[in-house]
Amino acid sequence: MGTIFVDNLEPQSGTSLTLGASGDTISAASGVTNKLSKLGQIVTVRKTNTFSTSSTGSFVDLTDVTLNITPTAASSKILVDFRAFGSNSGGTDIIITRLLRDSTEVGSGSGGGSYDGFGIASVSGSYELVNLSMNLMDEPSTTSQITYKIQCRVNASTGYIGRKGNADHYRFPTSLMATEILA
Repeated sequence: MGTIFVDNLEPQSGTSLTLGASGDTISAASGVTNKLSKLGQIVTVRKTNTFSTSSTGSFVDLTDVTLNITPTAASSKILVDFRAFGSNSGGTDIIITRLLRDSTEVGSGSGGGSYDGFGIASVSGSYELVNLSMNLMDEPSTTSQITYKIQCRVNASTGYIGRKGNADHYRFPTSLMATEILA
């Protein structure tokens, strides 16, 4: 095999350039920056057990819904996606969730009210199931490992995540995903 040294490759005609043939593997040497893809990495965590809280004053960690990601560049953005269903044990309750990057709350409401949070779901009837899902494009500006986690609280009664409040046999998975978007 020979080596070809060039500074620029352009198609002979049109706007399409093909490298290799079907079934071929194209690889790059260690340390080569990939400018073809904008996805750096994807980290996910999935929770299949349920969670409940009666905390009305302070936020509590949603257990088993924490992930670590180390951006490859300080200019990277992190798309964070949270999927969950919640319920309650009484009428007209509110379940509030928030996203933390390390110990900093990111993406919450800015109204200054007592219900500020990233995801706020009002439960109008007893044991009503609500969607607590949310997503956010975060810009951490670091190449150090960061931790994302979800916290929650309620305004009254008991809040449940991952199940219908009065029926533990109605369960729903909870997931948190972080996708690095390269600049």
